[in-house]
Amino acid sequence: MAGGAALMLVGYAGTLCGNLIKAAVSRQREFLADASAVQYTRNPEGIGGALKTLAAYRLGSRLMAPHAAEFSHLYFGSGVRHLSRFTATHPPLEARIRRVLPRWDGTLPEPFAPRPKAPPARPAAASAPRDGVLGGGMGGGMGGGVGGALAGAAIAGAVVASVGQPDPAALAAARRRLASIDPQLIDAAHEPFAARALVYGILMGADPASRDAQRRVLAHQALPEVLRELDLLAEPLAALTPGDRLPLIELALPQLRQLSAAQFARFRACLTGLMAAESVPGALQWALHRLVLTGIEGEPRARRDRHLRDLAGPLSLLLSTLARAGQATPDEQRESLEQAGRALGVALDLVREPPSAADLDWAMARLVRLVQAERAPLLAAMVCCVEQDGRIAPEEAELLRAVAWSLGCPLPLRDD
Repeated sequence: MAGGAALMLVGYAGTLCGNLIKAAVSRQREFLADASAVQYTRNPEGIGGALKTLAAYRLGSRLMAPHAAEFSHLYFGSGVRHLSRFTATHPPLEARIRRVLPRWDGTLPEPFAPRPKAPPARPAAASAPRDGVLGGGMGGGMGGGVGGALAGAAIAGAVVASVGQPDPAALAAARRRLASIDPQLIDAAHEPFAARALVYGILMGADPASRDAQRRVLAHQALPEVLRELDLLAEPLAALTPGDRLPLIELALPQLRQLSAAQFARFRACLTGLMAAESVPGALQWALHRLVLTGIEGEPRARRDRHLRDLAGPLSLLLSTLARAGQATPDEQRESLEQAGRALGVALDLVREPPSAADLDWAMARLVRLVQAERAPLLAAMVCCVEQDGRIAPEEAELLRAVAWSLGCPLPLRDD
């Protein structure tokens, strides 16, 4: 009996040591799996966002199947109960998030709550017909009630109804949009040198004099490999239609985020040179430049402590720029700006002269500090300034989407 007890003790010790080794290997494999996800997707926010969603649900989940522990190394999260962190098959979610997102500030999204089976009724403003309203550009929004606050701006309510929430129609429109783009440009967005050339080509102005000057800038600052790719893409880039630029920039961003510090410094210097060489810099060119930099560097880490009533100057500058893009005459621009000002409860002044890129950067640096609850009214006011006769042209839709992106309010594509 003593010998049997000794053998049992040795066996338990061996099993415990084996489980400890298996758990340690499994934890390292989880870190490797997360790193592989970033490597293949080129987007640390993807796996990082999924892990933050898991971490936000503090109760976790547990599988009750008899052999669940045998498959624990295959689970995305810790699906079985463990006695201590030494026997855990998954490292803490916070540690995994910080490996993927080193600059994570520790905040987590709201825990997931199941949606009701019956879909909620759409607000009246959001359910208005949208055929032809967005001119092949986009649609979306953040709260249909805001649209009703803007007199005569039902389109604003439609746009504000699905910000960050693309519906099946928006997803189908995005697929059709991508299918209509030259495959050579789609492939270029996924190659390191070609992605940079693609962005340079998109951001170069339409004016021939500007393009010649910008090409000289790139000849002095860009890498020869990038210039060769730019020459190969010249023909399909010339055939780009309004509405194709933003999807291509979004496709290229994962590649651009992988640039080293030295490569990004060169890339940014080239972007600055392209903007400086623009003979007639417009709001769309500025917005696309800002979208590229924001997409690579992330949104500025600014405190959201400002209210609309504190931002009359920046609001006047930005909304005047949008009104100038969307309205043909100064009277129409003034009318749309006054309408937006009344809805926002802010006295706005029409800025007659087109602002410089530095002026618009100054305005955006202050508007990104706007509290979250007041961003929906601002977005609705932006739509109201751009739309004319119940329609937003494709070029205006691109401008609106680029500015909304910089404010943290992504608008899905629509083509109806």
